[in-house]
Amino acid sequence: MAREVNVALSKLLPGDQRSAFAADGRGGVRFSRALRTRPVMVCPGIRFTTFGIAWSQQGSGSIAATVQTGPTSRRLGTPTVARAEDAGPDLGTPDARHQTGRATDPVWVGDAKCARFSLTVPAGVDFSDVHLAFLNTVGTAFGGRPVYGLAAAPAGPAPAPLAGFIGASTAEAWAYRPRIITRAQWGADEGLRNCGPYYSVAVKMAFVHHTDNKNDYSPNQSAAIVRGIYWYHTQVLHWCDIAYNFLVDRFGQVFEGRYGGMTLPVLPGATRGFNTNSTAAAAIGNFQTGQPPSAMLNALNHLLAWRLDSAHVSPIGTVWMKNRADDIKKFKYGQWVLFNHVSGHRDANYTDCPGDLLYGQLPNIRKAAYGIGLPKIFAPVESPDHFVYTEGTVTWTATASARMRWNLQVLDADNNMVDAWWTRGTTYSTTWDGYDRSGHAVPPGTYTVKLLAWNGSGKAREADFTLTIDPIPSPSPSPSDSISPSPSSS
Repeated sequence: MAREVNVALSKLLPGDQRSAFAADGRGGVRFSRALRTRPVMVCPGIRFTTFGIAWSQQGSGSIAATVQTGPTSRRLGTPTVARAEDAGPDLGTPDARHQTGRATDPVWVGDAKCARFSLTVPAGVDFSDVHLAFLNTVGTAFGGRPVYGLAAAPAGPAPAPLAGFIGASTAEAWAYRPRIITRAQWGADEGLRNCGPYYSVAVKMAFVHHTDNKNDYSPNQSAAIVRGIYWYHTQVLHWCDIAYNFLVDRFGQVFEGRYGGMTLPVLPGATRGFNTNSTAAAAIGNFQTGQPPSAMLNALNHLLAWRLDSAHVSPIGTVWMKNRADDIKKFKYGQWVLFNHVSGHRDANYTDCPGDLLYGQLPNIRKAAYGIGLPKIFAPVESPDHFVYTEGTVTWTATASARMRWNLQVLDADNNMVDAWWTRGTTYSTTWDGYDRSGHAVPPGTYTVKLLAWNGSGKAREADFTLTIDPIPSPSPSPSDSISPSPSSS
């Protein structure tokens, strides 16, 4: 159940500070100096669990809200600050094209009937179209007991690895997918998605975020928080989908975020400028003010170990990423920036996210994620991925977490092995000219390539490639002889 309420600017603008603002000619006002608006009380007629404030804005500067909520207009809780949403899509993506305004982060309130808020607006901002979003994600909008059903998360923390995979055999030692609460299980209404999914070529790193809501939620409320963020991102900010690829609560429960396939390079909308070739994991809570619990950290360790291993990315290492947004101040548009493979949102923009107390844990998270599921193959590359029959070569390279026994296999469309190589070492490199061991050129077509590696600790997750051998192009027909008419003489 959702309800949106428009707020007239006349209710917000203090009459004793008229020199601070003037009409902007577009139905809004322009502020000549920073100003805190008058507080406004709204009781929307429903019980709500999530609350946010949206507006239209011209000019740079971050607007923040001071918010109180409670069961009545006279019984309000402690004021909290809701800052302008600093997640966001890359310039030119469908997410960005759909966005129509700015908004605070969605505020999880648990259960309230009234909200009072004021805004702090910086100088130089044109400001208009203020509206409030109230959402109930537990089925109590008009009273009654919470209705969870399939949308509820399990009543207790989910163990990080699947139970059947604990103590994997030596032959299956890689980082397994942790138990993840799917979109269907947490109650995602797929009709809310505005566009997508869209994909990068590959995942090259992970950004860690926090959702900046209160930390006192229960295990059964986590799914409701995720539903609230999803609705807010799609219906208020008008992004394609929930911004994050994954969300992790303080009990260690992991939730599937963006639609499109958890092992595919689904383009997130969470790290403005650097979403391309990244994945986004959000910790549910505010870790500027609270310590991330050990269950949350353990779940993040396992989630990132699995997701990065699926992409053959080492959790320890760095990568160059291109800024694809012109509305962030930390880096210029088009600038290449060096990030850790596991970075915090604040590394990409001026923001507190994911909070000092979680950001300080990132070195430990990188180390823990690296150590889960060893041995591992890193950075496998096929170059090029196609060449002309009898006229080219292809090279495969990779590195590993330790000294390995390597086996590379080339398989045809019928899964028959046409060539294979074996070697040992911490790195791998093989170049092939398209001829089998008998010296015959293999026919044009599409081939599957598997790179396997193992040592005494176990077997690494294999790296797979697709290779295309193109037929020799047919020669273009020679032009036929013809007699051109002689130019007429004058």
